[in-house]
Amino acid sequence: MPYQGFIAELPLGPDGLTGNKNLSQIRITQLLRALNLTYSDGTMRKEGGTAKYNSSAISGTPSITGGWDWHPSVGVQRSIIVTSDGKIYRDTGDGSFPTTVKSGLTVSSVVPVFVEGGKEAAAVARHLFIFTGKNAV
Repeated sequence: MPYQGFIAELPLGPDGLTGNKNLSQIRITQLLRALNLTYSDGTMRKEGGTAKYNSSAISGTPSITGGWDWHPSVGVQRSIIVTSDGKIYRDTGDGSFPTTVKSGLTVSSVVPVFVEGGKEAAAVARHLFIFTGKNAV
């Protein structure tokens, strides 16, 4: 027996996520809540998850409180992380974070903010500034 129903279009959030708390103003095409979704090419898909970066933990197993994927020059990529033990580490791609850039920072209850700067002229190097609100780095 062939299918005898009908196909109904469900407008699943083509207008994206709304922050409006007034339910009477929210359209049926808006989302009230969305976790790990991406809108690209007119589709709604689950956002990608995490992937293991290295095979061993950083010595002392501190928590990572912030990180930045930094490109100081063309073709050079560095991962920079700030840890709960007050250190900033730099990785060159193997996942071991062998270089301690700075230590002795006060980072408890602070989320670091990373800002790229420099390169105002061709001969000037790029810099990465890290603001914690407690230390000048």
